[in-house]
Amino acid sequence: MLLKLIKNDQAQSVFKSYLTVIFVSSLCGLAAHLWDKSFWAAFCLTTALQFIVGYVVSAITINGYRASVHLAELDKLEKLSTIINCAYCNASNVITFLPEEVPLVKCDKCNNTSNVKLHFTISRQTSIASNNDIESILKEPQKNHNIKL
Repeated sequence: MLLKLIKNDQAQSVFKSYLTVIFVSSLCGLAAHLWDKSFWAAFCLTTALQFIVGYVVSAITINGYRASVHLAELDKLEKLSTIINCAYCNASNVITFLPEEVPLVKCDKCNNTSNVKLHFTISRQTSIASNNDIESILKEPQKNHNIKL
C-alpha cells in the first residue's frame, strides 16, 4: 500500500510541497534564531503564511482556468447556435443545437414551445461535365422515346 502511494505522481507532488514548506519555514526560523528571536514562532508564522499564500494563488489559478474553460465552451456553442422564428408569434429566438438533444424552442415573447425538426440529406459530389462531353451527348440520336398516349 505504501509503495503504491509513493509511486503515485500526485502523492509525490504533495510530499515535495510539504518538504519545501518545512524547509523554507526552517530557514526562516533559523534566521529568526540568529537574531535572538523565537525559532518556533518564526517557523509557525512562515508555515501559516505559505499555506495562506498558496491557497490564494491556487484559488486565483483555478478560477482563471474555470473562466477560460467556460468561455471556450461558449465559443463552441456559439458555432452551433442559430436564430429561429417562433411557430406561434414569429418572434426571433436563439437556439443551440446539441448532438445529444432534440431542440425545443421556448419563445421568449409568448412562452409557447415549438418543436424543431432537423433533416439531413446525403448526396454524392458531382463533377462538372466539359463542353465536349455535352456537345457529344446532345448530338447523338435519342432512341428511348417510349411515349404512349
